Amino acid sequence: MKRALVAAAVLAAAACGASSPTEPELGGTWSGVLTPSRWFRDELTLTVTQSGAGLSGRGVRGIPCPADGQCWTDATIAGRVEGETVTFALTTVEPGWNGTFRGRRQSVDRIEGTFTNGFQESPVTLTRTPF
Repeated sequence: MKRALVAAAVLAAAACGASSPTEPELGGTWSGVLTPSRWFRDELTLTVTQSGAGLSGRGVRGIPCPADGQCWTDATIAGRVEGETVTFALTTVEPGWNGTFRGRRQSVDRIEGTFTNGFQESPVTLTRTPF
């Protein structure tokens, strides 16, 4: 009887899309700074939702702006988490500012990785913003 209850609980969690113990919960607001060149800092803020191994979300990415040096463009993400590895594609409304991120979770609130935009790579650390 006890085994049947445990099996039922595991199946119920899987049916509800609960993350497995190997998939860290990454839901929340994350931010980081890209440095694609020594002349430009590019801030990134994303609100991420996790469903199983899938990641989705919205946010903003800073881009160069002639008026004051930085403007913002809306962005969406779609990606995956596998163990401690996090990958996502970032799509912006401004052509040429899309990219991909590949990183590794260092702690509950920190992911270190590389953001690639075309041929340009930039190291970035994403940190979870407390509520």
